[in-house]
Amino acid sequence: MGTRPLWRITHKDRAGTAFTGKGAARYPGRWNTAGVPIVYTAESLAGAMVELLAYFKDIRSLETRVYFRVRIQEDAIFELDPAALPEDWRRYPYPPSTQRVGAQWYRDRASVGLRVPSVLIPETYNVLLNPDHPDFERALDIEGPFPLNVDGRLEELLEHATKD
Repeated sequence: MGTRPLWRITHKDRAGTAFTGKGAARYPGRWNTAGVPIVYTAESLAGAMVELLAYFKDIRSLETRVYFRVRIQEDAIFELDPAALPEDWRRYPYPPSTQRVGAQWYRDRASVGLRVPSVLIPETYNVLLNPDHPDFERALDIEGPFPLNVDGRLEELLEHATKD
């Protein structure tokens, strides 16, 4: 049985709770309603960065971020069939339809991870993690946190884009 690498970026002050889902439970996202603790990860560090930057307001706060590298057992991931995606799954703000999908998956505890396409780049994938699944700790090997080192050119690009 193989493993799949996943990546999570978080604020360094929240590194100790990065895999509890408490932040998502407090601030609902595309795949969860309030009160549902889901951990959002990406299948690449670049994918995790794109997801983070989509909501960024201040590029200077990148220096306060850290990342984790996670290895998850392949058999612990369920892949959402693209045909099962709600028609409005890419809408922003988050549609209740996708939040219901994620909340139902969380409640059913059918798997530790749920693989879903990224809204920002649908050819890339995110994996939602259920921290309350009974196999959560067994299925994951978490390494980090590591400092997030971002090339200055990315900072310049983002600063230029946010000037207007």
